[in-house]
Amino acid sequence: MDTSLPGLILPFFICLIISYALTPLVIKLASCFGFVDDPKKVHPGMLHSFPIPRAGGVAMFLGFAITTLIFVPWDLKVLGIVLGSFFTVLIGTIDDKWPLSPYLRLLLQPLMALVVIGLGVRIPNGILSNPWGGYITVSSLWEVLLLVFWMVWVMNMVNWGKGVSQLSGIGTIAFLVLAIVSLRFQAGNLDQMRTALLAVILAGSCLSFLPFNFPPEKMLPGFGASTFIGFNIAILAILSGGKLAAALIVLGLPMLDMGIAIVRRIKNKKNPFIGDREHFYHKLLDLGFSKRAVILIYWVITLILGFLAIGLKREDKILVLLLLSIIVVSLFVGITLILGRLQRKNNLQGKLP
Repeated sequence: MDTSLPGLILPFFICLIISYALTPLVIKLASCFGFVDDPKKVHPGMLHSFPIPRAGGVAMFLGFAITTLIFVPWDLKVLGIVLGSFFTVLIGTIDDKWPLSPYLRLLLQPLMALVVIGLGVRIPNGILSNPWGGYITVSSLWEVLLLVFWMVWVMNMVNWGKGVSQLSGIGTIAFLVLAIVSLRFQAGNLDQMRTALLAVILAGSCLSFLPFNFPPEKMLPGFGASTFIGFNIAILAILSGGKLAAALIVLGLPMLDMGIAIVRRIKNKKNPFIGDREHFYHKLLDLGFSKRAVILIYWVITLILGFLAIGLKREDKILVLLLLSIIVVSLFVGITLILGRLQRKNNLQGKLP
């Protein structure tokens, strides 16, 4: 297993090429068999006016699985990651054609998590870094519960934040950050070297989808791609030495967007699992930003957060998360107030003779 820079670059590009080459075929098959996002099916968050193929996770998974088979030493842990990834894409692709109940999807996700936990994905030595200093030892039962919660949370966090075609860029940045964290803080550890190798392969898988998903979109990621990416970010954050804070920082925007959405929907007495058109990226679009501009804003912010996740000491990461939370919530509230004022102004002008 070669984890030198050349040894990491080759698997990255092999996965990128395989997934990129397979995507046009998946687009044709998705169109032929009706795996499409059709605007006629009313959804408040929909941002396109014509049918676009979904099932974006299929080519991404195939590139990842083939490249992993070639370059990564296999054991039960790697088998669990590939099997779990397969099930996320399978269930997500089924949902792309025949929408599943959000409650059924939420029920199936812990089962996917249990697959990889049962095959050996655990917190290294049962020890987590404490942001305030020292370490936290986790007992077996609490470890399993924490891992299930963590994986389900990250899968949904990534899925909820995919709505404006920013997913492939965010996934690429997140996996590269986890690769660097694995190599930087665990140099010489074979498990961490393998984690870094898996991370760069997954980064290539995500990047391959970007040309097809950047506006004007030729394909949408669908539930399969978003859960595939979230599932593996969650796992690699654990395997990279319990670096949960690093993953949370780089996923800061989707995390806070999801939190605000849940609070907002509960406050408005709505089902928190039913989508709406009130996400942060919707607000930016309503302010007049183009879809491409919003995507670039997300990527730039995620890249900055990625550098912070790599460079900060662990005791500083909790402060960054708090500061980021204050900034994003303040922006969200401020933009909402501005849009409300503009709407009232337009309504008033519309009533004038």
